[in-house]
Amino acid sequence: MIYRFLKLQKAIKKSWGIDTAYKDDIPKWSTENPAAGQCAVTALIIHDYFGGQIYSGISQDNIVHYWNKIHSLKVDLTRDQFRDTKIFSNITKWNAEDLLQTGNVKHRYNILRSRVEAYLLKKK
Repeated sequence: MIYRFLKLQKAIKKSWGIDTAYKDDIPKWSTENPAAGQCAVTALIIHDYFGGQIYSGISQDNIVHYWNKIHSLKVDLTRDQFRDTKIFSNITKWNAEDLLQTGNVKHRYNILRSRVEAYLLKKK
């Protein structure tokens, strides 16, 4: 399972782009900060492959952030987009289908999902 996760993690990180970033985070996105705006779509991809639960929380400076919990382990591939330590409150559980209906998440998810699948197929 660890090998599968590490392979997926690499595929996700190589697949992020400005077109998969949340619209409000596009100005923060760069090759030096590729995780900016990728949290919701990344959480959905991880959920596709490993199940578990998707959560969101709101930081002290009002930023909404998403992550996964799999077998009681917190998985957050986009945490490094935050320069300072973030403490999240108002923690909410998400159903993947509900998250896909939020804003343009489904469009960005479809782009990322396609890239991740292509990367994984290429690396077989």
